[in-house]
Amino acid sequence: MNTSPTPLQPSRSLPWVGIYFLAWLLALLSTAHTRAALTVAWLFPIGLFGFIDLPNGREGTTVSWFFACAWLIYIVHAVIYFRARQPTSKFFLLIALALLLTLNVTGCRHRIAEGKQAGFIHFP
Repeated sequence: MNTSPTPLQPSRSLPWVGIYFLAWLLALLSTAHTRAALTVAWLFPIGLFGFIDLPNGREGTTVSWFFACAWLIYIVHAVIYFRARQPTSKFFLLIALALLLTLNVTGCRHRIAEGKQAGFIHFP
């Protein structure tokens, strides 16, 4: 029996896609409160390592590796999530995404507070 949706029949995975992007949107909105903050939204994944003391200055390559690893974590998760077929698998992967995004938002807020205190960040 063919269970694939016809062009006129909505896909069963559409709500899962919406939930996935809604989770990302909520994380973005809870981190970037201003237009100035939105300009650095592409740096969001580095918040996963927000509580690790990242080096400054000449050791910027280390920060680049952390940044690349953070994006890679989200890319791998997205591939696994969108390839999953069972609703139970998608549900647990969505919980994993929620935990990752929560850690990420918390790390970003920690870094933003540090940056404001040090005078590096000037947006409210």
